[in-house]
Amino acid sequence: MNPEDEISSAFRKGGGRLVLKNVVVRASGTRHKGDGILTIASPRFLLDITISEFGPFDSDDRPRIIHRKDFWDVRGTAEDIVAFRCPKVPPAHISKGSPPGTRLSGKVDCFDVIHQLVPDEFRGKWMRVHGVLPNYELTFADELTTTSRENAFWGKVTSSKVDFFRSETKYFKFGFQQCDSDTQVFFESKSDWRKCSPFDVMRQWRSLLKALSFVTGIEARPFIEVFSPGDKWLERYRPIRPNPTTNYTPFGTLSFVNKHETSAIALMAEFLCDSPIADKISSTTNLTRAVGGKSLRLATLVHAVLFEGLVDVLYEQIAPPPRSEEERKADEAFERVRTAEQNEITNKMKTAEEPEATAYRRLLGLLTTAKALRTKEKFERLAAHYKLRGLEECLDAWGKARNPVAHGALWSVDSPEVIEGDWRNGSLIASAINVLILKSIGYTGRCTKWNPLPETISI
Repeated sequence: MNPEDEISSAFRKGGGRLVLKNVVVRASGTRHKGDGILTIASPRFLLDITISEFGPFDSDDRPRIIHRKDFWDVRGTAEDIVAFRCPKVPPAHISKGSPPGTRLSGKVDCFDVIHQLVPDEFRGKWMRVHGVLPNYELTFADELTTTSRENAFWGKVTSSKVDFFRSETKYFKFGFQQCDSDTQVFFESKSDWRKCSPFDVMRQWRSLLKALSFVTGIEARPFIEVFSPGDKWLERYRPIRPNPTTNYTPFGTLSFVNKHETSAIALMAEFLCDSPIADKISSTTNLTRAVGGKSLRLATLVHAVLFEGLVDVLYEQIAPPPRSEEERKADEAFERVRTAEQNEITNKMKTAEEPEATAYRRLLGLLTTAKALRTKEKFERLAAHYKLRGLEECLDAWGKARNPVAHGALWSVDSPEVIEGDWRNGSLIASAINVLILKSIGYTGRCTKWNPLPETISI
């Protein structure tokens, strides 16, 4: 194993240390030199530097708001092999004592290994990213990887394993491969890296990880990301943390032999690159995983709130038309009556004295923010727009889970009936969230409805 591979292995195993030489710390416009140690820990790496050449430090340890200009930039050489950089390091703790010999100790979220410039003749045209997801099982591989080994006794031995999946969007190609307990992610942009913004490439790469997280129900957090060709060949390491998960995956236990199901990854990734509501959608899926390992009651309540927010976002974006002439007339009547009431209150407010004037202002504010439709009606119109059927019980489950919070009547007992109700309501609401997201990205096919056990439906 070469020294660079040893560094990568140390980050994968965790708990090791790297010796840092020729360290330069840029902090608040000053520059300091020294040596140090990086401890590979979780949830954040630990940085310990001893300063040999110093400048004035801002050693104010009082609680304060940290601005972008306050962050430190740390660079140097790791293990006398490769250059490294830790960007955006929060201001570290400065030990008491007179420099030289002042010690800086802090925590960092990423560690960048910077390789030499890649010669132009060896650079590819497309931007590539390679990431490794630790302890991540690939459940939908459908292509063979063939491996050949040769020794003096057996000669050449060839073996094959179904451990690879690949697809593409209009922006990039991608692939996944299972390697022991980890999953490798391969990404190649379809745009010439010399002509596209690095920000756009990073957004595409992140959209792929978010799409994979949504489909598998497991947060995709690479412990290493390799970016090339770019101006420099960069390896970015992050601490290995437990992956947030949700039991309510959109495809449950469905077989992924058919790429019709796995097309959801490409559709989701492309949607997150294009849609103006991409951030809100990805935030919804992130939060459903974040509460997945918490208490059942907490997960149910969060799902109920997220469902309501998702319905509002999709309704505002799509603006589905009324389902009937009666609904159209009711919508027009609401706007007509609200406008008339606003005008009347405004006229009264001009001549009213306190405290009546304040009361009129409050009423006017309520009327201005009033919506013609509640969450229930919005969901029903979205369901009609997407031609969804059989989700009425999901709406009922949302009402049962949301109302105790809205009315301050939280459960006070953990009876089997209450626990079962939480389980069922949470699973149905999560199913509705999954279905709405799948339809919003343009997916058509099979998916899983949780009730609370999985059942396959077509949407």
